[in-house]
Amino acid sequence: MRIASGQFSAGKDPQSNLTAILDMMTIAARGGADLLVLPESSLYASNEPPAVLAKVAEPLDGPFIGSIAAAALDLHLPVVVGLAE
Repeated sequence: MRIASGQFSAGKDPQSNLTAILDMMTIAARGGADLLVLPESSLYASNEPPAVLAKVAEPLDGPFIGSIAAAALDLHLPVVVGLAE
């Protein structure tokens, strides 16, 4: 099994973070990875209080994970990704 580690500096813009993730997924799949593991705070990362994180949290069927899941199916690439639910 080939495991790829996708390291990036997630920020406060979930859409920018998602774009980076989708790019890493494509690169990992093209490189023959069987699994991609991403950072624990891929949706939103900051030093702000937990109340701020609660405002950007998404359900597992939300647009952030939905986009990752759709790409994972298309690329045949399982992904481990951290987010605030």
